[in-house]
Amino acid sequence: IPKDQERAFVDAYLSFVERGFGDLSTSRDYSAIASERHRDKLEEMLRDAEAKGARVVRADPRGTLSKRQPRMAPALVLDPKPGMLVMEEEIFGPILPVVGVSSVEQAIEFINARPRPLAAYYFDDDTTRAADFTRRTHAGGVTLNDAAIHFFNDELPFGGIGPSGMGAYHG
Repeated sequence: IPKDQERAFVDAYLSFVERGFGDLSTSRDYSAIASERHRDKLEEMLRDAEAKGARVVRADPRGTLSKRQPRMAPALVLDPKPGMLVMEEEIFGPILPVVGVSSVEQAIEFINARPRPLAAYYFDDDTTRAADFTRRTHAGGVTLNDAAIHFFNDELPFGGIGPSGMGAYHG
């Protein structure tokens, strides 16, 4: 995300969670973590990020979740660094690392310096920049101005490349 838009993004994210789910402990629209073991792994990822200097923002607007519940509040990890578990392992949970960049060029360099991702989501009203992004990065799937649509549409292929897996589930 552009560094100068981080605060606005965090505010919008927290507002979205509140509007979309309300009380996370009782919401019928908010899912639980698959197992206690995986929830523990996700919590360890957040502890690791904080211990290594990241800022963690949990989105539990009503403060109703406890460690004994199978649900886990969505969390943003601001200023994640290489070597943190959230940047080295696949998460499969409600954790979103947020990397601040000063330009689209810096974002492309960041992506290309790492193993190919399962998916890339690019948000921009400038079609020239969006086309440049898709041309200069490589991921299992790319979605413009949306998230996960390529997974939910059975007509589109979904799958990874390189370390994120090979092949496609459907499409």
